[in-house]
Amino acid sequence: MERSITPEVGKSAISRIIYRRLCRRWTAYQELTPAHTLHWFPFRRTNAILFFIRGPMETEVTKKLFTVDEYHRMAEAGIFHPEARLELIEGEIIEMSPPGIRHIACVNRANAVFTSRLAGKAMVSVQNPLILSRYTEPQPDIVLAKPRADFYAEKWLSSEDTFLAIEVSDSTISYDRNRKMSLYARARVRELWIENLREGVILVFRDPRGNGYKTCLTFQRGQSFSPSAFPEVTFTVEELLG
Repeated sequence: MERSITPEVGKSAISRIIYRRLCRRWTAYQELTPAHTLHWFPFRRTNAILFFIRGPMETEVTKKLFTVDEYHRMAEAGIFHPEARLELIEGEIIEMSPPGIRHIACVNRANAVFTSRLAGKAMVSVQNPLILSRYTEPQPDIVLAKPRADFYAEKWLSSEDTFLAIEVSDSTISYDRNRKMSLYARARVRELWIENLREGVILVFRDPRGNGYKTCLTFQRGQSFSPSAFPEVTFTVEELLG
């Protein structure tokens, strides 16, 4: 049976690039959906790039959820544009919006502060993949990870290696506060900070329980706090938000 990749709705610039690469590289990845047709739906509201598999019968349509391993193989095959900002969230490939200047500045601040204060205690990973489950691999803005001599050259960074994950949030506060927070909790990431740039506060989540965290604290300007893994090291809201 002939295999094809068919776009169903309008695509953004990045989505068009990804689509063209999918078309060119699909023959190298046919084992993904043998004897089926792959249909691609980029959803504008969520920026989710979803794949649906259509079998021989037109009524046989199911959503294709990718595993982390499949997602990695697609990246290795060069399917995605090198500059595309993507995350794998519960099997869906999500196209992230470009960061604003305040977002970038806050990530740079956190990187500088944590690298200085936690040298030798934690490795600072900036906007790199973090495996949370078989189907989920976000790219937190900052991760404080357990130090390794190989700097994670031999294994992917995962939730079990994580002291703290940080999401810098401006236009995505609702998404980060709800869906993403639940993903981190289910993966038992011990602590999550969400830097809310719109309100100038930092939300601190600790003690993962099921789909959420038992402890939720809000810190405002003029206040200081510490990561639970490093109670001896204190940070102020101003240091992180500017």
